[in-house]
Amino acid sequence: MKIVLDTNIFISGIINPKSKAGQILHECKKNALEIVVSHELLEEVKKVLNYPKITKIIKWDQTKINEYIEYLSFFTSIVDISGVDYHFDQDPNDNHIIATYLAANCNYLVTGDKALLTLNDEFNVITLEEFIRKHCLH
Repeated sequence: MKIVLDTNIFISGIINPKSKAGQILHECKKNALEIVVSHELLEEVKKVLNYPKITKIIKWDQTKINEYIEYLSFFTSIVDISGVDYHFDQDPNDNHIIATYLAANCNYLVTGDKALLTLNDEFNVITLEEFIRKHCLH
């Protein structure tokens, strides 16, 4: 099963590895799920990991953040979204996340973002809790 995780899921899983978000990241490391990312999504994760409030919590320096992004590149599938033209008027900053989902023909886009969740009639956009409930990841 191929899924796109929104940036908020990655960050939550890093901050609290025992959380549901951490559980999803762990399942992906075991190859139980295929996480799909784009270079743009990896850049966004890196950018958020560098926010002062996040670095204060996780206590990672730039080297550790770079290592984590390399690690993500290793255990995820990277797709090119340059040919995908999707415009999300509600939050144009999320265009790359939807484009990643579309480029890889993913089964789900997993997010906690209320704006993205409004797209659940058009795409398989669900919350982390819904995803875990549907796929019995305990």
